[in-house]
Amino acid sequence: AGEKIFRCPFCPYFEIRAATVGNMFMECKSLECRRVSCSTCMLECPRLDEGYEDDESNSSSLQDIERHYKCAELGVQKERVEQALELGMKVSCPSCGVSG
Repeated sequence: AGEKIFRCPFCPYFEIRAATVGNMFMECKSLECRRVSCSTCMLECPRLDEGYEDDESNSSSLQDIERHYKCAELGVQKERVEQALELGMKVSCPSCGVSG
């Protein structure tokens, strides 16, 4: 499967991780940031404390996190589109030879 760069959308922090299906959230380890984001849509996700299952105030946070599972389902298609766009910028025009 290889490795992939996961970057925080809110600061310069990044890390290299195995590109597996379970890597859908990015928890920034920068002391100034510490935000959690979806690695597909790059939006911020709520941080849940230990024992969140017992706390009713976390129900909206849980629903917000569940929405990002749809992002994970669409992640493969998003990556294919990004690869096609990147390839389109590299391929030369058959008529004039200009790429991009």
